Amino acid sequence: LLVSLTSIETYVLIHMDRWLPQQILEPMGLDFQLKRKHENDVLTGFTMKLDADTIDGRLSLHDIMLIQSILMQRALVSNKTSNSLMQQRNVVVNSQLVTIRRDLSIPKQEFAVSVGGIHVIFINDFNRQNLPVLQLAVNKISFYGTGIPSDFTGNGSLSSSLDFYNPKLSCWDPILERWKPNLTIQSEENKVHVQGASEYTLQCYIT
Repeated sequence: LLVSLTSIETYVLIHMDRWLPQQILEPMGLDFQLKRKHENDVLTGFTMKLDADTIDGRLSLHDIMLIQSILMQRALVSNKTSNSLMQQRNVVVNSQLVTIRRDLSIPKQEFAVSVGGIHVIFINDFNRQNLPVLQLAVNKISFYGTGIPSDFTGNGSLSSSLDFYNPKLSCWDPILERWKPNLTIQSEENKVHVQGASEYTLQCYIT
């Protein structure tokens, strides 16, 4: 399976009473690949790969409130649905035990993710303002992992920085200098170990 998307854009409506879309995501491309391996009609492994261009977007306070309200409404609907299903399942049904033959072999998994970067600017649009507040930049995102759920190993890396906008000087001041951490994930039986490390000093500025 290979899926390739180009010129993906995302918009939100500022006012519901008129058509005035506001772009929050610049055009970007995305490639997704899924490959399966079979031996004697048995699945022995699969590979998933994701490649994406740099994600450039803007997110305002009103956008965050809109997302929050949508998630809260969805949570309320999900709770009502789950409660009604629980009431319908109070009927006990007698059934015979059926033995199902299953193949206990677990296919080997392989994941690869590569993203050019993520660049997001947070905007304060309260009281008819349009002022930038924060700027987040995450570059060179990569991850590769292979194995089975009980014996999995993965390594990832990225480069990140965070700035805030100084309206008096009309410039960006750093909060987090560019930092390059590495991430390692290892699983053994029912335990998952996550370790982060970096050869670079983490420099933060807080006033």
